Amino acid sequence: MDRGHALEVGRRRHADARENRLGGWLRRRSRRRAADALLRASGGHWERHPSVAWRVAELTSPRERRRLAGMLDAIARELRDPRPALSASVLARRRLRPHVAALELLSDRLSDLDRPATGAAIVHVHDLLTDGAGPLYIAGDAAALVPAIDRIHDLLEVH
Repeated sequence: MDRGHALEVGRRRHADARENRLGGWLRRRSRRRAADALLRASGGHWERHPSVAWRVAELTSPRERRRLAGMLDAIARELRDPRPALSASVLARRRLRPHVAALELLSDRLSDLDRPATGAAIVHVHDLLTDGAGPLYIAGDAAALVPAIDRIHDLLEVH
């Protein structure tokens, strides 16, 4: 086998492996989205169904719960800071300040690893934090924050 042909075969194998890794990543991402949608719709009642149990395990892991609690804490700290904020953040600071305690309470509940959490609740927390048109952000309706947090607390207590 000449050297040129061997290099081409190696390049092709590397490209195939990279494509397989990318394809696997895309499939996992798609499966996560589908499982999250099912958890969101079920309100936490299908947590043990085999089609989503793997995702519930990911979502309710101590690492994920601490990560989301940390994000909520960071938002609460930013809202409690009286100095004007010069940041790229699009938080609706003025509208959210009266609800800092509710955000901190939710953070405390998530970080209390002795108490169980449902995958549906974690999906809703993730939605709350990442939806740019949600109640935490300028484009959203701040009045929807308290009902959203209440819903999350209700879902956290579903067994």
